[in-house]
Amino acid sequence: MQLVWTDHIPNYDELASSNTTGSKFAKVKKIWFQAITGFDPVPHQKAVLCGWIGGLEAEYMETLPEKEVGEVCVALLREFTGRNDIPNPVKIY
Repeated sequence: MQLVWTDHIPNYDELASSNTTGSKFAKVKKIWFQAITGFDPVPHQKAVLCGWIGGLEAEYMETLPEKEVGEVCVALLREFTGRNDIPNPVKIY
């Protein structure tokens, strides 16, 4: 499943040039999840998805609690599929 965002997502160069002071994550804290480009099923693993994210947003995501990352991923899956019956993750790797 590929996620297609309709709003502008700033790239790393735009973020770096606009953030000369403060934390390097200051500009991505509220939009990091928009860098998630999609989810793929893992072969031979029932009910396992691999999410794709990169760049500064991925670095920021690594600072977040796993539970929060899981909640955001499930919210995205529910929003993009229109299915509210998608369960919360049991484990996040």
